[in-house]
Amino acid sequence: MSSASNYKVGDKITVTFTGKICEMGSHDMCAKVTDDGECSFNHYVYLDSPAVEVTRADPANWPPQVGDIWEAEGQEYYVRSSRRYHDGVFIGSYAAENDYMNYQLDKFKELNPKLIRRR
Repeated sequence: MSSASNYKVGDKITVTFTGKICEMGSHDMCAKVTDDGECSFNHYVYLDSPAVEVTRADPANWPPQVGDIWEAEGQEYYVRSSRRYHDGVFIGSYAAENDYMNYQLDKFKELNPKLIRRR
């Protein structure tokens, strides 16, 4: 843990924290990001700033395991093994209109899925 007394005006620093976006500014693209509490401690981050690097955090129970059932955007997704895909898993949708969907892990993560059942 660092102390504020170790730094002075003009010091170049890197700050890393994990949180979730709880609000997006419509005019300035400033995201209100909270720690894992209930918006108890907020940070305001300009996501388009060249000084900001944002990466998507792994959802809870990541990565998907064979036999898992995940939910994202109101749909359920199943996970089965596959030698065809480099991640070793096939992620498909139960929705008939999305039969063609097979997600790479990074693309599936963008849906912010939640594990609902592990077999």
